[in-house]
Amino acid sequence: MPMRNAQRYVLEALQSVLSQAGVELEVLVIDDGSTDQSAEIVSRVEDPRVRMVPGPCGGISVALNHGLELATGEFIARCDADDIYPADRFTSQVKFLTDHPEYAAVCGSFSTLTHKGQPIIDHDAGTGAMDISDELRKGVVRSHIGTFLVRKSAYDDLGGFRPYFVTAEDIDLQLRLGEMNRVWYEPVTAYRHRLHDESVTYSQGNEARFFFETSAKRFQEQRRLNGKDDLQKDNPPLPPAVLISQPSKSIDQIQGMLINLAWREHGLGNKLKAIGTGWRALWTDPKKLSAWRNLASLTCKKPRHSGGHE
Repeated sequence: MPMRNAQRYVLEALQSVLSQAGVELEVLVIDDGSTDQSAEIVSRVEDPRVRMVPGPCGGISVALNHGLELATGEFIARCDADDIYPADRFTSQVKFLTDHPEYAAVCGSFSTLTHKGQPIIDHDAGTGAMDISDELRKGVVRSHIGTFLVRKSAYDDLGGFRPYFVTAEDIDLQLRLGEMNRVWYEPVTAYRHRLHDESVTYSQGNEARFFFETSAKRFQEQRRLNGKDDLQKDNPPLPPAVLISQPSKSIDQIQGMLINLAWREHGLGNKLKAIGTGWRALWTDPKKLSAWRNLASLTCKKPRHSGGHE
């Protein structure tokens, strides 16, 4: 569990991990330079399974790698200090990897929450169980790294996370994992991702996230064509000044998710449900004129399909 200034959320995150039934747990909390009360909150948790580790303070990838070095378990899962595990998430995942030694990892779908923990949307990561190794090798990432349970040996073979990535380190890891291993997907919610402006994701600007996500996929194409990518050749592109760009707002992503969901419901013929979701999107930020226009369009436009239920 990498942690930086998560005092509002870390206790709930820890409780969601410690409540997992049927598995032996070792919980490593890597404090990546918190300046709030996060470390004190974790230190007050009286559970021998929890170990708080001062991190190297070198960013998210370095913190995660420090945890990987110290971890002693056969399987590794990641939970960010502001997110939540659903109950009994490990039961089926551990069983799958135990029964299928040919797979290095298993993952699932995920949902998003507001900063208060209220549900926003269940992401459609796929409705059927399947091997997703080939799609990862094609640069397709369908789920959140927090849904993954990975063999420790696979992380060791990959060398962990690459510190070049100050964000999108999870995408780079998933793509490299799929290149060297088989990965299985189960259509069960395995992670609840909280959206808030203090997270690493939103403290970086949109341009920074786009740059590193694009770099991860470009590097994969280079490996496919040439065997090595520019980062492995010690010649990666220098991140431009986007790293100090204006941070984005989680509320914008929340509103966008709800608008997309509304139109998906509308396309299925569920017009009343779509309008309700459109209202939810509007009230996340009623100052946005585009949200009012979106609601008006949902109200006036006829659904394409008539087979849905209103």
